Amino acid sequence: MRPEPESSSSAPPPLNETFETISPALAAALIAADQLPYSHCQLHRNGTNVIFVFKDPLHSGEELQRRYTAGVFPLVHAKMLAEARSYLADESTRIKGGRHAKSKAL
Repeated sequence: MRPEPESSSSAPPPLNETFETISPALAAALIAADQLPYSHCQLHRNGTNVIFVFKDPLHSGEELQRRYTAGVFPLVHAKMLAEARSYLADESTRIKGGRHAKSKAL
């Protein structure tokens, strides 16, 4: 009898090395506090929200989100936070605008 090959379901799923949030406030705080490296943003499946994606090789995003919600996040300079928010607003507008331009072309 030949041993049957192991099914792929027995292998653990690959770990997600990104952290995603739809909260521009949390995303700006993560950038300004230099907690996670910003990767990109993308349009949510619902077509209205934007998802901000961060590289998270240490899987610390969920803990950072809990700390942010609890109000124990590292303090950042207001100017840095404002710049991060402005940048993310521009990114969000660019992503949403791209979707609207594509839907009008159809």
